[in-house]
Amino acid sequence: MKMKWIASLPLALVFAGLLVPDAALSCSCEPPGTPLEALASHDAVFTGRVVEIAETPEEDVWVLFKLSAVWKGVLGEDIAIRTEQTDAECGYSFEVGGEYLVYAFSLGNGDLYTGICSRTNPLAAATEDIAQLGEPIFRKVATSVAPMSWGGVKLGHLFDSGIF
Repeated sequence: MKMKWIASLPLALVFAGLLVPDAALSCSCEPPGTPLEALASHDAVFTGRVVEIAETPEEDVWVLFKLSAVWKGVLGEDIAIRTEQTDAECGYSFEVGGEYLVYAFSLGNGDLYTGICSRTNPLAAATEDIAQLGEPIFRKVATSVAPMSWGGVKLGHLFDSGIF
């Protein structure tokens, strides 16, 4: 009888592992490196204010930024990037109105992506990064801005239209 119990122990451990809630499925990150290493390894590095956040049917999130400074990549006034919906999926939780330093990489289809495994942080917590990154290649002078739109289409309508 004791032998049967010992023989079934590996099977019991497998089933017990299945009962552990999402621990095996949570996000796992390598250390992000220094700000200059992250600058070199990402396709876009910028600061900006979150204007809009929209969930997509693909269960990711589009985040629209009004850019204030760019160290690498995109030049212009705004950029939309993707992230996952939860930190368990390595997604970054942005807040509308928040200002961030963002490190993003290209997904190969032109979309930019960031997550919690990068050095992306609220701007107030990114003073070390800003100091090490040096002068940006683009800096927006603060002005009063009308509500955001792309090509005359309000962003809410753009996200609802299925384009993103």
